[in-house]
Amino acid sequence: MLKIQNVTKRFGGLVALKDVSFELNEGEILAIIGPNGAGKTTLINVISGFLQPEEGSVIFKGTDITSMPPYEIRKHGIARTFQIVRSFPRLTVFENVVLGALYGGLQLTEKEAIERTYEALEFVDFPAAPDTVARDLNTIQLKLVALATALAGGCDLLLLDEVAAGLTTAELTDVVDLIHKLQERGITIVLIEHLMKLVFGVANRIVVLDFGEKIAEGKPSEIRKHPKVIEAYLGDKY
Repeated sequence: MLKIQNVTKRFGGLVALKDVSFELNEGEILAIIGPNGAGKTTLINVISGFLQPEEGSVIFKGTDITSMPPYEIRKHGIARTFQIVRSFPRLTVFENVVLGALYGGLQLTEKEAIERTYEALEFVDFPAAPDTVARDLNTIQLKLVALATALAGGCDLLLLDEVAAGLTTAELTDVVDLIHKLQERGITIVLIEHLMKLVFGVANRIVVLDFGEKIAEGKPSEIRKHPKVIEAYLGDKY
């Protein structure tokens, strides 16, 4: 479904990504891990069009999307969430999600957008009323709004940037269940996460970055014992 081919991204003299390549299969959950500053969010920004690489390409379903702006990439069926949760704070939950439906990857009528909004909120099991103002929501509720917004607009590939950050143990369990539900729905997922309990609990494969370079790729059982990953990131506790 997705091919990252020799992607390099520089910020002045800093090389944030260096010749990174991997492929993602349809229906997979792929986790991208590594120390702070390894280039994980930069990679998500390249895939979603927020940044343009100096070298390399991003191929989605056979189409080169490397130079496309984010709104065009969204129309191709790629949605994302952000490490810092974003919403329109003065709008209601419903209004936030319906905007995602109207301006996502689908050509929807107003009626269809409303239907998809309620379906998405039900899918993520949103715990508050749809007319709740977004500024009154807590962290997990804002994350659920972001996920519902992505779903309402239609997505084949979902990029999740630290979806578990700031959550309690109970909330984390709910997020793990929700990620499995998304996969069962046929959505392919790229997950950036520091919480290894979550990564090893949901990922089919893992790509490891360090100083902008890919140092390992494989199944969770392989990554746990990979010498370079242990040295650069995991240590001995896994």
